Amino acid sequence: MKRYKFSLEQVLKVRKIREKEKQKELAEAFQQLNLEMEKLEKLKAEEMEANALIQLLKEQHQSSVLLNTVYRNIEGKLILKQLQVENIQKAQKVVNEKVIQAISAQKDKKILEKLDEKQYENYLKLAEAEEQKFLDEVAVIDSIRKRTRV
Repeated sequence: MKRYKFSLEQVLKVRKIREKEKQKELAEAFQQLNLEMEKLEKLKAEEMEANALIQLLKEQHQSSVLLNTVYRNIEGKLILKQLQVENIQKAQKVVNEKVIQAISAQKDKKILEKLDEKQYENYLKLAEAEEQKFLDEVAVIDSIRKRTRV
């Protein structure tokens, strides 16, 4: 009996490559999401520093022009925070899409792997049946030879 060869081996290879690509894309999307979240944390820290500066300026009875400038800075930070939250939401949507794509690629690969397993099991059953048939033929021929000798 000839050697087992999965008929869809090339398709399986392509699906494995596609799965790795989707996993890589997902990892990149997670990295981007983490970067966006770090930017938001940095903005929050800057806002807290600006609030601390306002407190300090109030305690030192600094000019209202300086306080006004710091307040405007905080307002700008709030706007940047809102924009950054939107960026995080967009990055989260991308991550969700990449997760779905990665799962789909993984399922496609698993389907072919299961098909390969089933075909290999059938190949083994056929090989075993063929071997048993050969052994039966040998036994029959051997018994015929023994009868003809007697």
